[in-house]
Amino acid sequence: MGLMQDKVAVVTGAAEGIGRAVAELLAAEGASVVVADLGCAADGSGSSPEPAEAVARAIREGGGRAIACHASVTSREDVRRIMATAQEHFGGLDALLCCAGIQRDRGLANLREEDWREVVEVVLTGTFHCVQAAIEPFSDLVRHRIL
Repeated sequence: MGLMQDKVAVVTGAAEGIGRAVAELLAAEGASVVVADLGCAADGSGSSPEPAEAVARAIREGGGRAIACHASVTSREDVRRIMATAQEHFGGLDALLCCAGIQRDRGLANLREEDWREVVEVVLTGTFHCVQAAIEPFSDLVRHRIL
């Protein structure tokens, strides 16, 4: 039995890089995983459901449980949909891993304020949205385990 057997995890930024590795590891440890990703380029441009679908499909083909959720962490509505996906498909939420991010290929001296704001919106505000949306499901989890 894996460390995450019968647990439900949401992973943002799960279509590639660290997020994908985290999603795959959680699934290998027995978690049901919501693979949440906007499917954009590293610079934040574009959007496609296919990258998240591909990761969820690979997890399922490997014997795990996963569902893709094409969503942006910068949108409160999308984040609520991510959490609802965990509830609807897997019955709850036990873990939230915020790996969504974008990057700019400029040093700090050359970084435009607009670029800075976009990075902060995804990395920090996106994490805020996710944690805030997870408070209720986590509260239910804590209540059930304590009682």
